[in-house]
Amino acid sequence: IYSGILHVVLDHPSNIALPVLGQACFEFQWHHSIPDDLVRKDFVDVCGDLNVVIGIISTINLFLLRDFVFTSSVAHVLCGSKIFMAYFGQFSHRSAHSVGTRLSAPAKWLQKMGFMISTKDHMDHHKPPYEEDYCLIGVCNPIIDAMRKVTHSNTAWLSIFLVWSIFDLYAYIHLIEMAVTYASSSVAV
Repeated sequence: IYSGILHVVLDHPSNIALPVLGQACFEFQWHHSIPDDLVRKDFVDVCGDLNVVIGIISTINLFLLRDFVFTSSVAHVLCGSKIFMAYFGQFSHRSAHSVGTRLSAPAKWLQKMGFMISTKDHMDHHKPPYEEDYCLIGVCNPIIDAMRKVTHSNTAWLSIFLVWSIFDLYAYIHLIEMAVTYASSSVAV
């Protein structure tokens, strides 16, 4: 779902003028004109596009999670998972543009199993006006479609994106810690 929200935000033309996010929006929208740019670059270069954003979000999360950083294995797993999924998203997107021998066997399998969007489904997104098939895991597209029926407001989408990007781990860790505490107290009774 997050990849779909990100996609909606990066696709919005007015977001090119935003600080920090603007360059990513420009490159993302440019990608619609040259969709094979992802496969012409090495995968390491494609991943490099994320490094600044991951650095910023990781720094913010270290501040928000300072009470958990050294004490919570849940925080370690979730932080690692978030970083892994960011790079997996790049792999998924690049694979969605790979055809023939450029599509690796693991990517073919992940697409076939539904863990990544297929090349065919993603190419549907690359048809103007670029308003469908946003998610890198295609089964989440109906959720984004439903959210877009509720609002097309760029401010709303930016707000969802920023809140999810910054506070997701904080919320997940607190929810899991509360669930563990509740389960432990229920077992003790």
